[in-house]
Amino acid sequence: MSIMSDMLANGLGMLQTAVGETVSYTPSGSSAVSCTALVTRYRKQLEDRNHTRGVRHEASVIILTTSVASPAAGDTITFDGMTWGVDGVQSKPPGAHTCSAVRWESVDHRGKNKV
Repeated sequence: MSIMSDMLANGLGMLQTAVGETVSYTPSGSSAVSCTALVTRYRKQLEDRNHTRGVRHEASVIILTTSVASPAAGDTITFDGMTWGVDGVQSKPPGAHTCSAVRWESVDHRGKNKV
């Protein structure tokens, strides 16, 4: 890594310590690892699917490479008491991975959650 990359990775570690939250990362076919991550949540309302309206919850989860070396699509991340599927991974910012996580929530036409 360059000096700038090292500085960015150290700054990200300090940011996670200050405002990060504890998540449980489970690689496919392996044991869960508890670590601190920066989580940004999104929610998208989708159209009807088989007579059921759905909500696709999405999150961007930044995890340091020292916590999880090789995250991959198909792994899971648990936070907020819910398990999210890893949909994709980018190896940035330096010293970290940004995981795209998704969770589907079905809602019937009366507005009641089916989860």
